[in-house]
Amino acid sequence: MIVWRTYKNRILLLLALTAAAGTLSAQQVDPTREYKPMHFGISIAMANAKMKTTFSESYYRTTDSLYTITPQGFPGIGFGGLVAFRLSEHMEVRTLAMLHLLQRNLKYQFNDRLDDIKMETVSFDIPISFKYKSDRHKNTRFYALGGTRWTHDFQSNEDADLNPVKPIVASKKNVFYYEFGTGVEFHLDYIMLGLELKMSNSISNALVKVPGSIYSGSLNSLHPRIFQFSLLFEY
Repeated sequence: MIVWRTYKNRILLLLALTAAAGTLSAQQVDPTREYKPMHFGISIAMANAKMKTTFSESYYRTTDSLYTITPQGFPGIGFGGLVAFRLSEHMEVRTLAMLHLLQRNLKYQFNDRLDDIKMETVSFDIPISFKYKSDRHKNTRFYALGGTRWTHDFQSNEDADLNPVKPIVASKKNVFYYEFGTGVEFHLDYIMLGLELKMSNSISNALVKVPGSIYSGSLNSLHPRIFQFSLLFEY
């Protein structure tokens, strides 16, 4: 995974320092914090944007000129704010609104050229997730989560005047995802630090078809994916 290779040393160092900090105290830090009906936080995320594609029938009819279409993923980053509501001792529902800066490419290999189609994304995401937490051991607990996400892409070309001969593949402005992940919480003196891994897969087809275009016409669907490692600071 690209995001792991890119940030591996930083992530491992942060995990080691955080684990050491969480085990220094033999007593629970502020056990009443967990009984708040609502709490807030901020998040910084390192992401890897990918894309799943399926081909249309016209792609197989043009294999004499278009050989392959290869999706490529790149590292990205996200920033956001969290609001969580306590449902029970082990369950909460939360929303983590985020701004993501991402990029995905499509490589079109023709018999006489190679076209690299860039798909840059500046998106605002609003997920709704249910989070199930384990029992707290001293100042540490693990959790799993799952839910849905709505994404609005500010750089979408959906409403642009798309020329069928121009090398552009447009994605829709609004896309829905399902997502799931896991994480660990460290209860520190003033905040709760969370380390979280999450994967998001689009439910809806994000492809904008352009009549007469060999680029969008060779595709049947685009399904964006995001693999994400997040730092959460909750209070």
